[in-house]
Amino acid sequence: MSSITKETVQEQRPCSVLFETSHQLDQYFAGERKNFNLKLDIRGTAFQQRCWAQLRFIPYGETWSYLQQAMRVKNSRYVRAVARANGSNPLPLIIPCHRIIGKNGDMVGFAWGVATKQYLLNLEKAHL
Repeated sequence: MSSITKETVQEQRPCSVLFETSHQLDQYFAGERKNFNLKLDIRGTAFQQRCWAQLRFIPYGETWSYLQQAMRVKNSRYVRAVARANGSNPLPLIIPCHRIIGKNGDMVGFAWGVATKQYLLNLEKAHL
């Protein structure tokens, strides 16, 4: 068994998943990428997984209300549960929960703050 030394660690290339994620994020912020294409293995309940899957269908630069998302998850009464699931989203930019707004158009709830949510939506609209 070989031992790991500081030199061997420094010689290794960055993890390909992290490299690709960084590359795709750079493209997103430059307006060159509309959808992320990453292999994700995200843990969550079956309901959370369904909610997060629906988020990936929201077109770049567009928004849905929590009610619209709940209806896509198959029950309009699940608005609060959908909001909680979105709040548990471990990758809120890659799985775009920033595209969810209140039914009256208000910028509500986002793990990184409403100002960041507005920034991301403005960024996307500027690159349409």
